[in-house]
Amino acid sequence: MPWVSAAAVVFVLTTAASIVTVRQLDQHLGELDALALMRAEDAFGSLVEQQRNHLLASARLLAEDTRIRSTTMTTGFDEGTIRDVLTDLEASSNAAAMAVLDGTGKVRAVTGADGLRQVDLGSSPVIEAAQKGPASYFWTLPDRLLLIAVAPIRSGPRVTAFLLLGATLGPAQLAGIARSLDVSGGIFAGDRLIAAGSRDPATLDLLGKANAFGDGASHLVRGPFEALSRVTRTSESATAARVAWLVKIHRQSPRARAIRTAAVVPVALTAMFLVGIALSKLRTLKGGRS
Repeated sequence: MPWVSAAAVVFVLTTAASIVTVRQLDQHLGELDALALMRAEDAFGSLVEQQRNHLLASARLLAEDTRIRSTTMTTGFDEGTIRDVLTDLEASSNAAAMAVLDGTGKVRAVTGADGLRQVDLGSSPVIEAAQKGPASYFWTLPDRLLLIAVAPIRSGPRVTAFLLLGATLGPAQLAGIARSLDVSGGIFAGDRLIAAGSRDPATLDLLGKANAFGDGASHLVRGPFEALSRVTRTSESATAARVAWLVKIHRQSPRARAIRTAAVVPVALTAMFLVGIALSKLRTLKGGRS
């Protein structure tokens, strides 16, 4: 019967259209996941830039402070005396760590970050840049990531020492991004997680798997749930920290459920119609035999 053939053609066409619609919807949801990762990276970059500007301005100002300049010039870098001065300045600077370095870049006194004690930054690019003016750099400690600003302390035209200010980048910033963008982040020193915006064991497990790729490309990671991930680096240095980002696959699916349903309903209705035709035909054939 022609109308049966027509119904079958309609079924094939609606099925094909439904499949194409669902695939395009899944592709769009995947693009939204990738966009979420990019937004998280941009948000973190903006937070870093704001913190960097604040640190550089504070370092420039405090390097001219009479207490800092006179102490480094007259005490021969006496650690106790310099630490007392740094402690007094710490509250006004709003920095997580402060240090005074000698002219070669070796840390001579520090507050707020024992991991910087006796560190020699002389070979770091930040010291060379700080000879001309305040410069910033990332420094990875065993327990945290520091954004540091280093400003020169001058005696006339000569640089006699450096003032270092540091701000911790970690759980607070990552948790804020997770709340606003629904993207989880973790900071790694090599294979070791040193900060994360989530305490969920499943999320931490997948962040570790994401960090293992470490190539800057997007990857699918599987575990208690599936997620899209990407890893960025804080700098080009071999010792730079990695920041792993993680977003659940198709996290916008609940919002797209109506579209998915609308794509499937015509197929179901056409199938029901064809089944009804088949049953009617079968009953007709049985009635003819009897």
